[in-house]
Amino acid sequence: METTVKQRLIEFLTYKKIGQKKFAETCGLSSGYVNAIRKSIQPDKINRIAMQFPDLNTGWLLTGNGEMLNVDTEKVAHNNDATCLQCAIKDAEIARLKDKIIELQERLLNGVEPKKARNAG
Repeated sequence: METTVKQRLIEFLTYKKIGQKKFAETCGLSSGYVNAIRKSIQPDKINRIAMQFPDLNTGWLLTGNGEMLNVDTEKVAHNNDATCLQCAIKDAEIARLKDKIIELQERLLNGVEPKKARNAG
């Protein structure tokens, strides 16, 4: 079963032994931010998280691919570089757009299927 962004973030916080409230405070987010996550995380929020937790693999957080932690020490050291942050921002935007596509497809199907049923009857 595939995990959600929210579940992966909670997994990371459990690993780090950090409460959701402390995490939100550290990143400058609202106190209920983790619970409010629906399908993805906005690029500006990913940027804040990456700045405060350079050991977190933001690609994993957004997609579930790869490892939870940045194991390459060079990558961790350079995680705050604009290039790495841009990649994380792009990954967040791609995830958001994929979610939007799925939502629009569902709306389209829900709008088309009832018409088909009426015509068939």
